[in-house]
Amino acid sequence: FVRASGRFPLTAVGDVNTYALFAEHSRDLLAPTGRAGIIVPTGIATDDSTKAFFGDLVHEKSLASYFGFK
Repeated sequence: FVRASGRFPLTAVGDVNTYALFAEHSRDLLAPTGRAGIIVPTGIATDDSTKAFFGDLVHEKSLASYFGFK
């Protein structure tokens, strides 16, 4: 359903991760100059299935900071 909806073009690929869907949806809800602080697993930045989403965050300069914890 998530893949077919077209609502999550950057994160509804491969093994669908609900954290990634949440992150993409949160980004879509923001105003153009809006900001949000979201705590999600490190895989959002490192997993192969979310590389398009994280790459778009970097390309669009939407990412102010990233902190990874073990």
